[in-house]
Amino acid sequence: MKTIYLVRHGVTDWNQEKRCMGRTDIELNEKGRKQAQELAEKINNLKIDICYASPLKRAKETAEIICADQSKNIGIIPDERLLERDCGIASGQIVTDWAIYESDQTAESEESMMARAKSFLETIKKSSQEHILVVSHSGPIKHLRHLLVTPDEDFSYTKWQIGNCELCEIVVSD
Repeated sequence: MKTIYLVRHGVTDWNQEKRCMGRTDIELNEKGRKQAQELAEKINNLKIDICYASPLKRAKETAEIICADQSKNIGIIPDERLLERDCGIASGQIVTDWAIYESDQTAESEESMMARAKSFLETIKKSSQEHILVVSHSGPIKHLRHLLVTPDEDFSYTKWQIGNCELCEIVVSD
């Protein structure tokens, strides 16, 4: 059995402005750092063997804050498969209606996102680590949750929403 802890990065200024970040490398703001610190304190007693994180600043910093309070000297492994979706022309835009961007040919496809999520899950399933922290972004986390919980159902992008610095624990059999 493996326990996978999924965490979305803390809040950024662009989150608060409802601006699409995609792969724009935005840092956490003070509220985001506080969220990460509060989550670190909340989960301090959880067993965590290893942490994988998106290499984007907001996810990397969230992982560093969470793991700094762990007395177990957890290693953080950057993994590009955990990058946020490339949002194409929506990147940097204030988004009020995502439907506007659904036909955007410059954005990463759902198929590509799902393929990255499947590849990442194969890696951690082969890992000897049993308690795995994953710090990423809304898009990849939605795909990971879908694959871990309802892999036989059609993917629903809205079903698996997770808030900033929210923890989702999923136990899976090897």
